[in-house]
Amino acid sequence: MEKVKIVLLGKEKVVKTSIIVQYISETFNECAILRGGDREIKYLTIKDKKLELYIWDTSGHEKFSSINKIFMKNTQIALIIYSINDKKSFID
Repeated sequence: MEKVKIVLLGKEKVVKTSIIVQYISETFNECAILRGGDREIKYLTIKDKKLELYIWDTSGHEKFSSINKIFMKNTQIALIIYSINDKKSFID
């Protein structure tokens, strides 16, 4: 089974956690709570290839930006999440 590390990055309150929870549980909760640095695991098979996805939720608080760099180590996929209603969440 191939392990894949995925990290979601973005400012606080851009619903990174809700995206993860929806993907894992297939239900949407815009108030979902995971602590920054939490991870979820999802197993899936694509064309007979078994994957174990480790999906990391990083903190959007600026004071944790140095810790977030640690989560980036050995990451294969990084998703940058921002709010289309908050231009600052894209620019910063």
